[in-house]
Amino acid sequence: MAGRSEERVTLLDGLVFLAELVLLAVLASAGARLADGTAASIALAVALPLAAAVAWGARLAPNARRRLRNPARLTLKLALVVLAAALLAASGLPWWALAFLVVAGALFARGELVPPRR
Repeated sequence: MAGRSEERVTLLDGLVFLAELVLLAVLASAGARLADGTAASIALAVALPLAAAVAWGARLAPNARRRLRNPARLTLKLALVVLAAALLAASGLPWWALAFLVVAGALFARGELVPPRR
C-alpha cells in the first residue's frame, strides 16, 4: 500500500512473541496446579494469565496508550517472568521454571535492548 511504512519482523521478534505466549501458558499451568479443587484451579488458571495480559496490553504492548519507557518496561517484563517462574516452581516444576526464567528473561532483555531495524 502506498504511503504505509513497511516494518520488518525479525526472528528475534518472533521468538519474543513466542516467549510472551509461553508466559501466559506458564501462568495458566502454575495457577491450575497451585489451587486445591477444580473450581479454584480453573479460576487461577484463567485469572493469572488474564491479569498478565491486561497489564501487558495496558503498559507494555507496542501500541499501548500509556506504554512504559525503558528501563521501566524491561523491569516490568522481567518482573512478570520472575513471578511466573516462581509460581511454576512453587507448583512443583522447578526445572521448567528455571528454564523458562533463563530463556524468557534473555529474550525479553535482548528484545528491549536491540534497536529496531527500519
